[in-house]
Amino acid sequence: MRDPQIAASLWISLFEPVEQQPIRERNVVWRHFRGLPNRVVHTEEDHRRLGGELAADLRRASAVYPDDLALAELVRDLRDGSPEFAEHYDTFALAPRGSQPKTIESPTVGLVTLDCDVLTTLDSDLRVMVYSARPGTDAASKLDLLRVVGSTRSGTVLRWW
Repeated sequence: MRDPQIAASLWISLFEPVEQQPIRERNVVWRHFRGLPNRVVHTEEDHRRLGGELAADLRRASAVYPDDLALAELVRDLRDGSPEFAEHYDTFALAPRGSQPKTIESPTVGLVTLDCDVLTTLDSDLRVMVYSARPGTDAASKLDLLRVVGSTRSGTVLRWW
């Protein structure tokens, strides 16, 4: 359950270098429900949908790993500090993920809208979040620019929990 999250240098350039942040604040779920700064531009509907997906993910993980103390602590802290998380978590609704466009506000290239897919495997906990741009689009050009002016790191290992 404590496998590292790998962040490619382009992702770091587009979003932000999170390795300087406390471990808990690197967690996407924590950031979402605690209202920490995020470069993804969400409508209220997007925010609510994503919250349901994230809470469902943690509920599934908690069922599969009932003895994971760090996971239990994360869920407890989110329930205590976020009524929105508690509401989503307690609904027991399944929230399947589909392809969604995401608009990111980059300080380097401005607004860029990408396709976001979460790829999962059936028999493991592996999830890969893939952001892509269609060739020849404004978004593709902005990603090309970030490749040139962005981080020179090939990847950074981040602890997820």
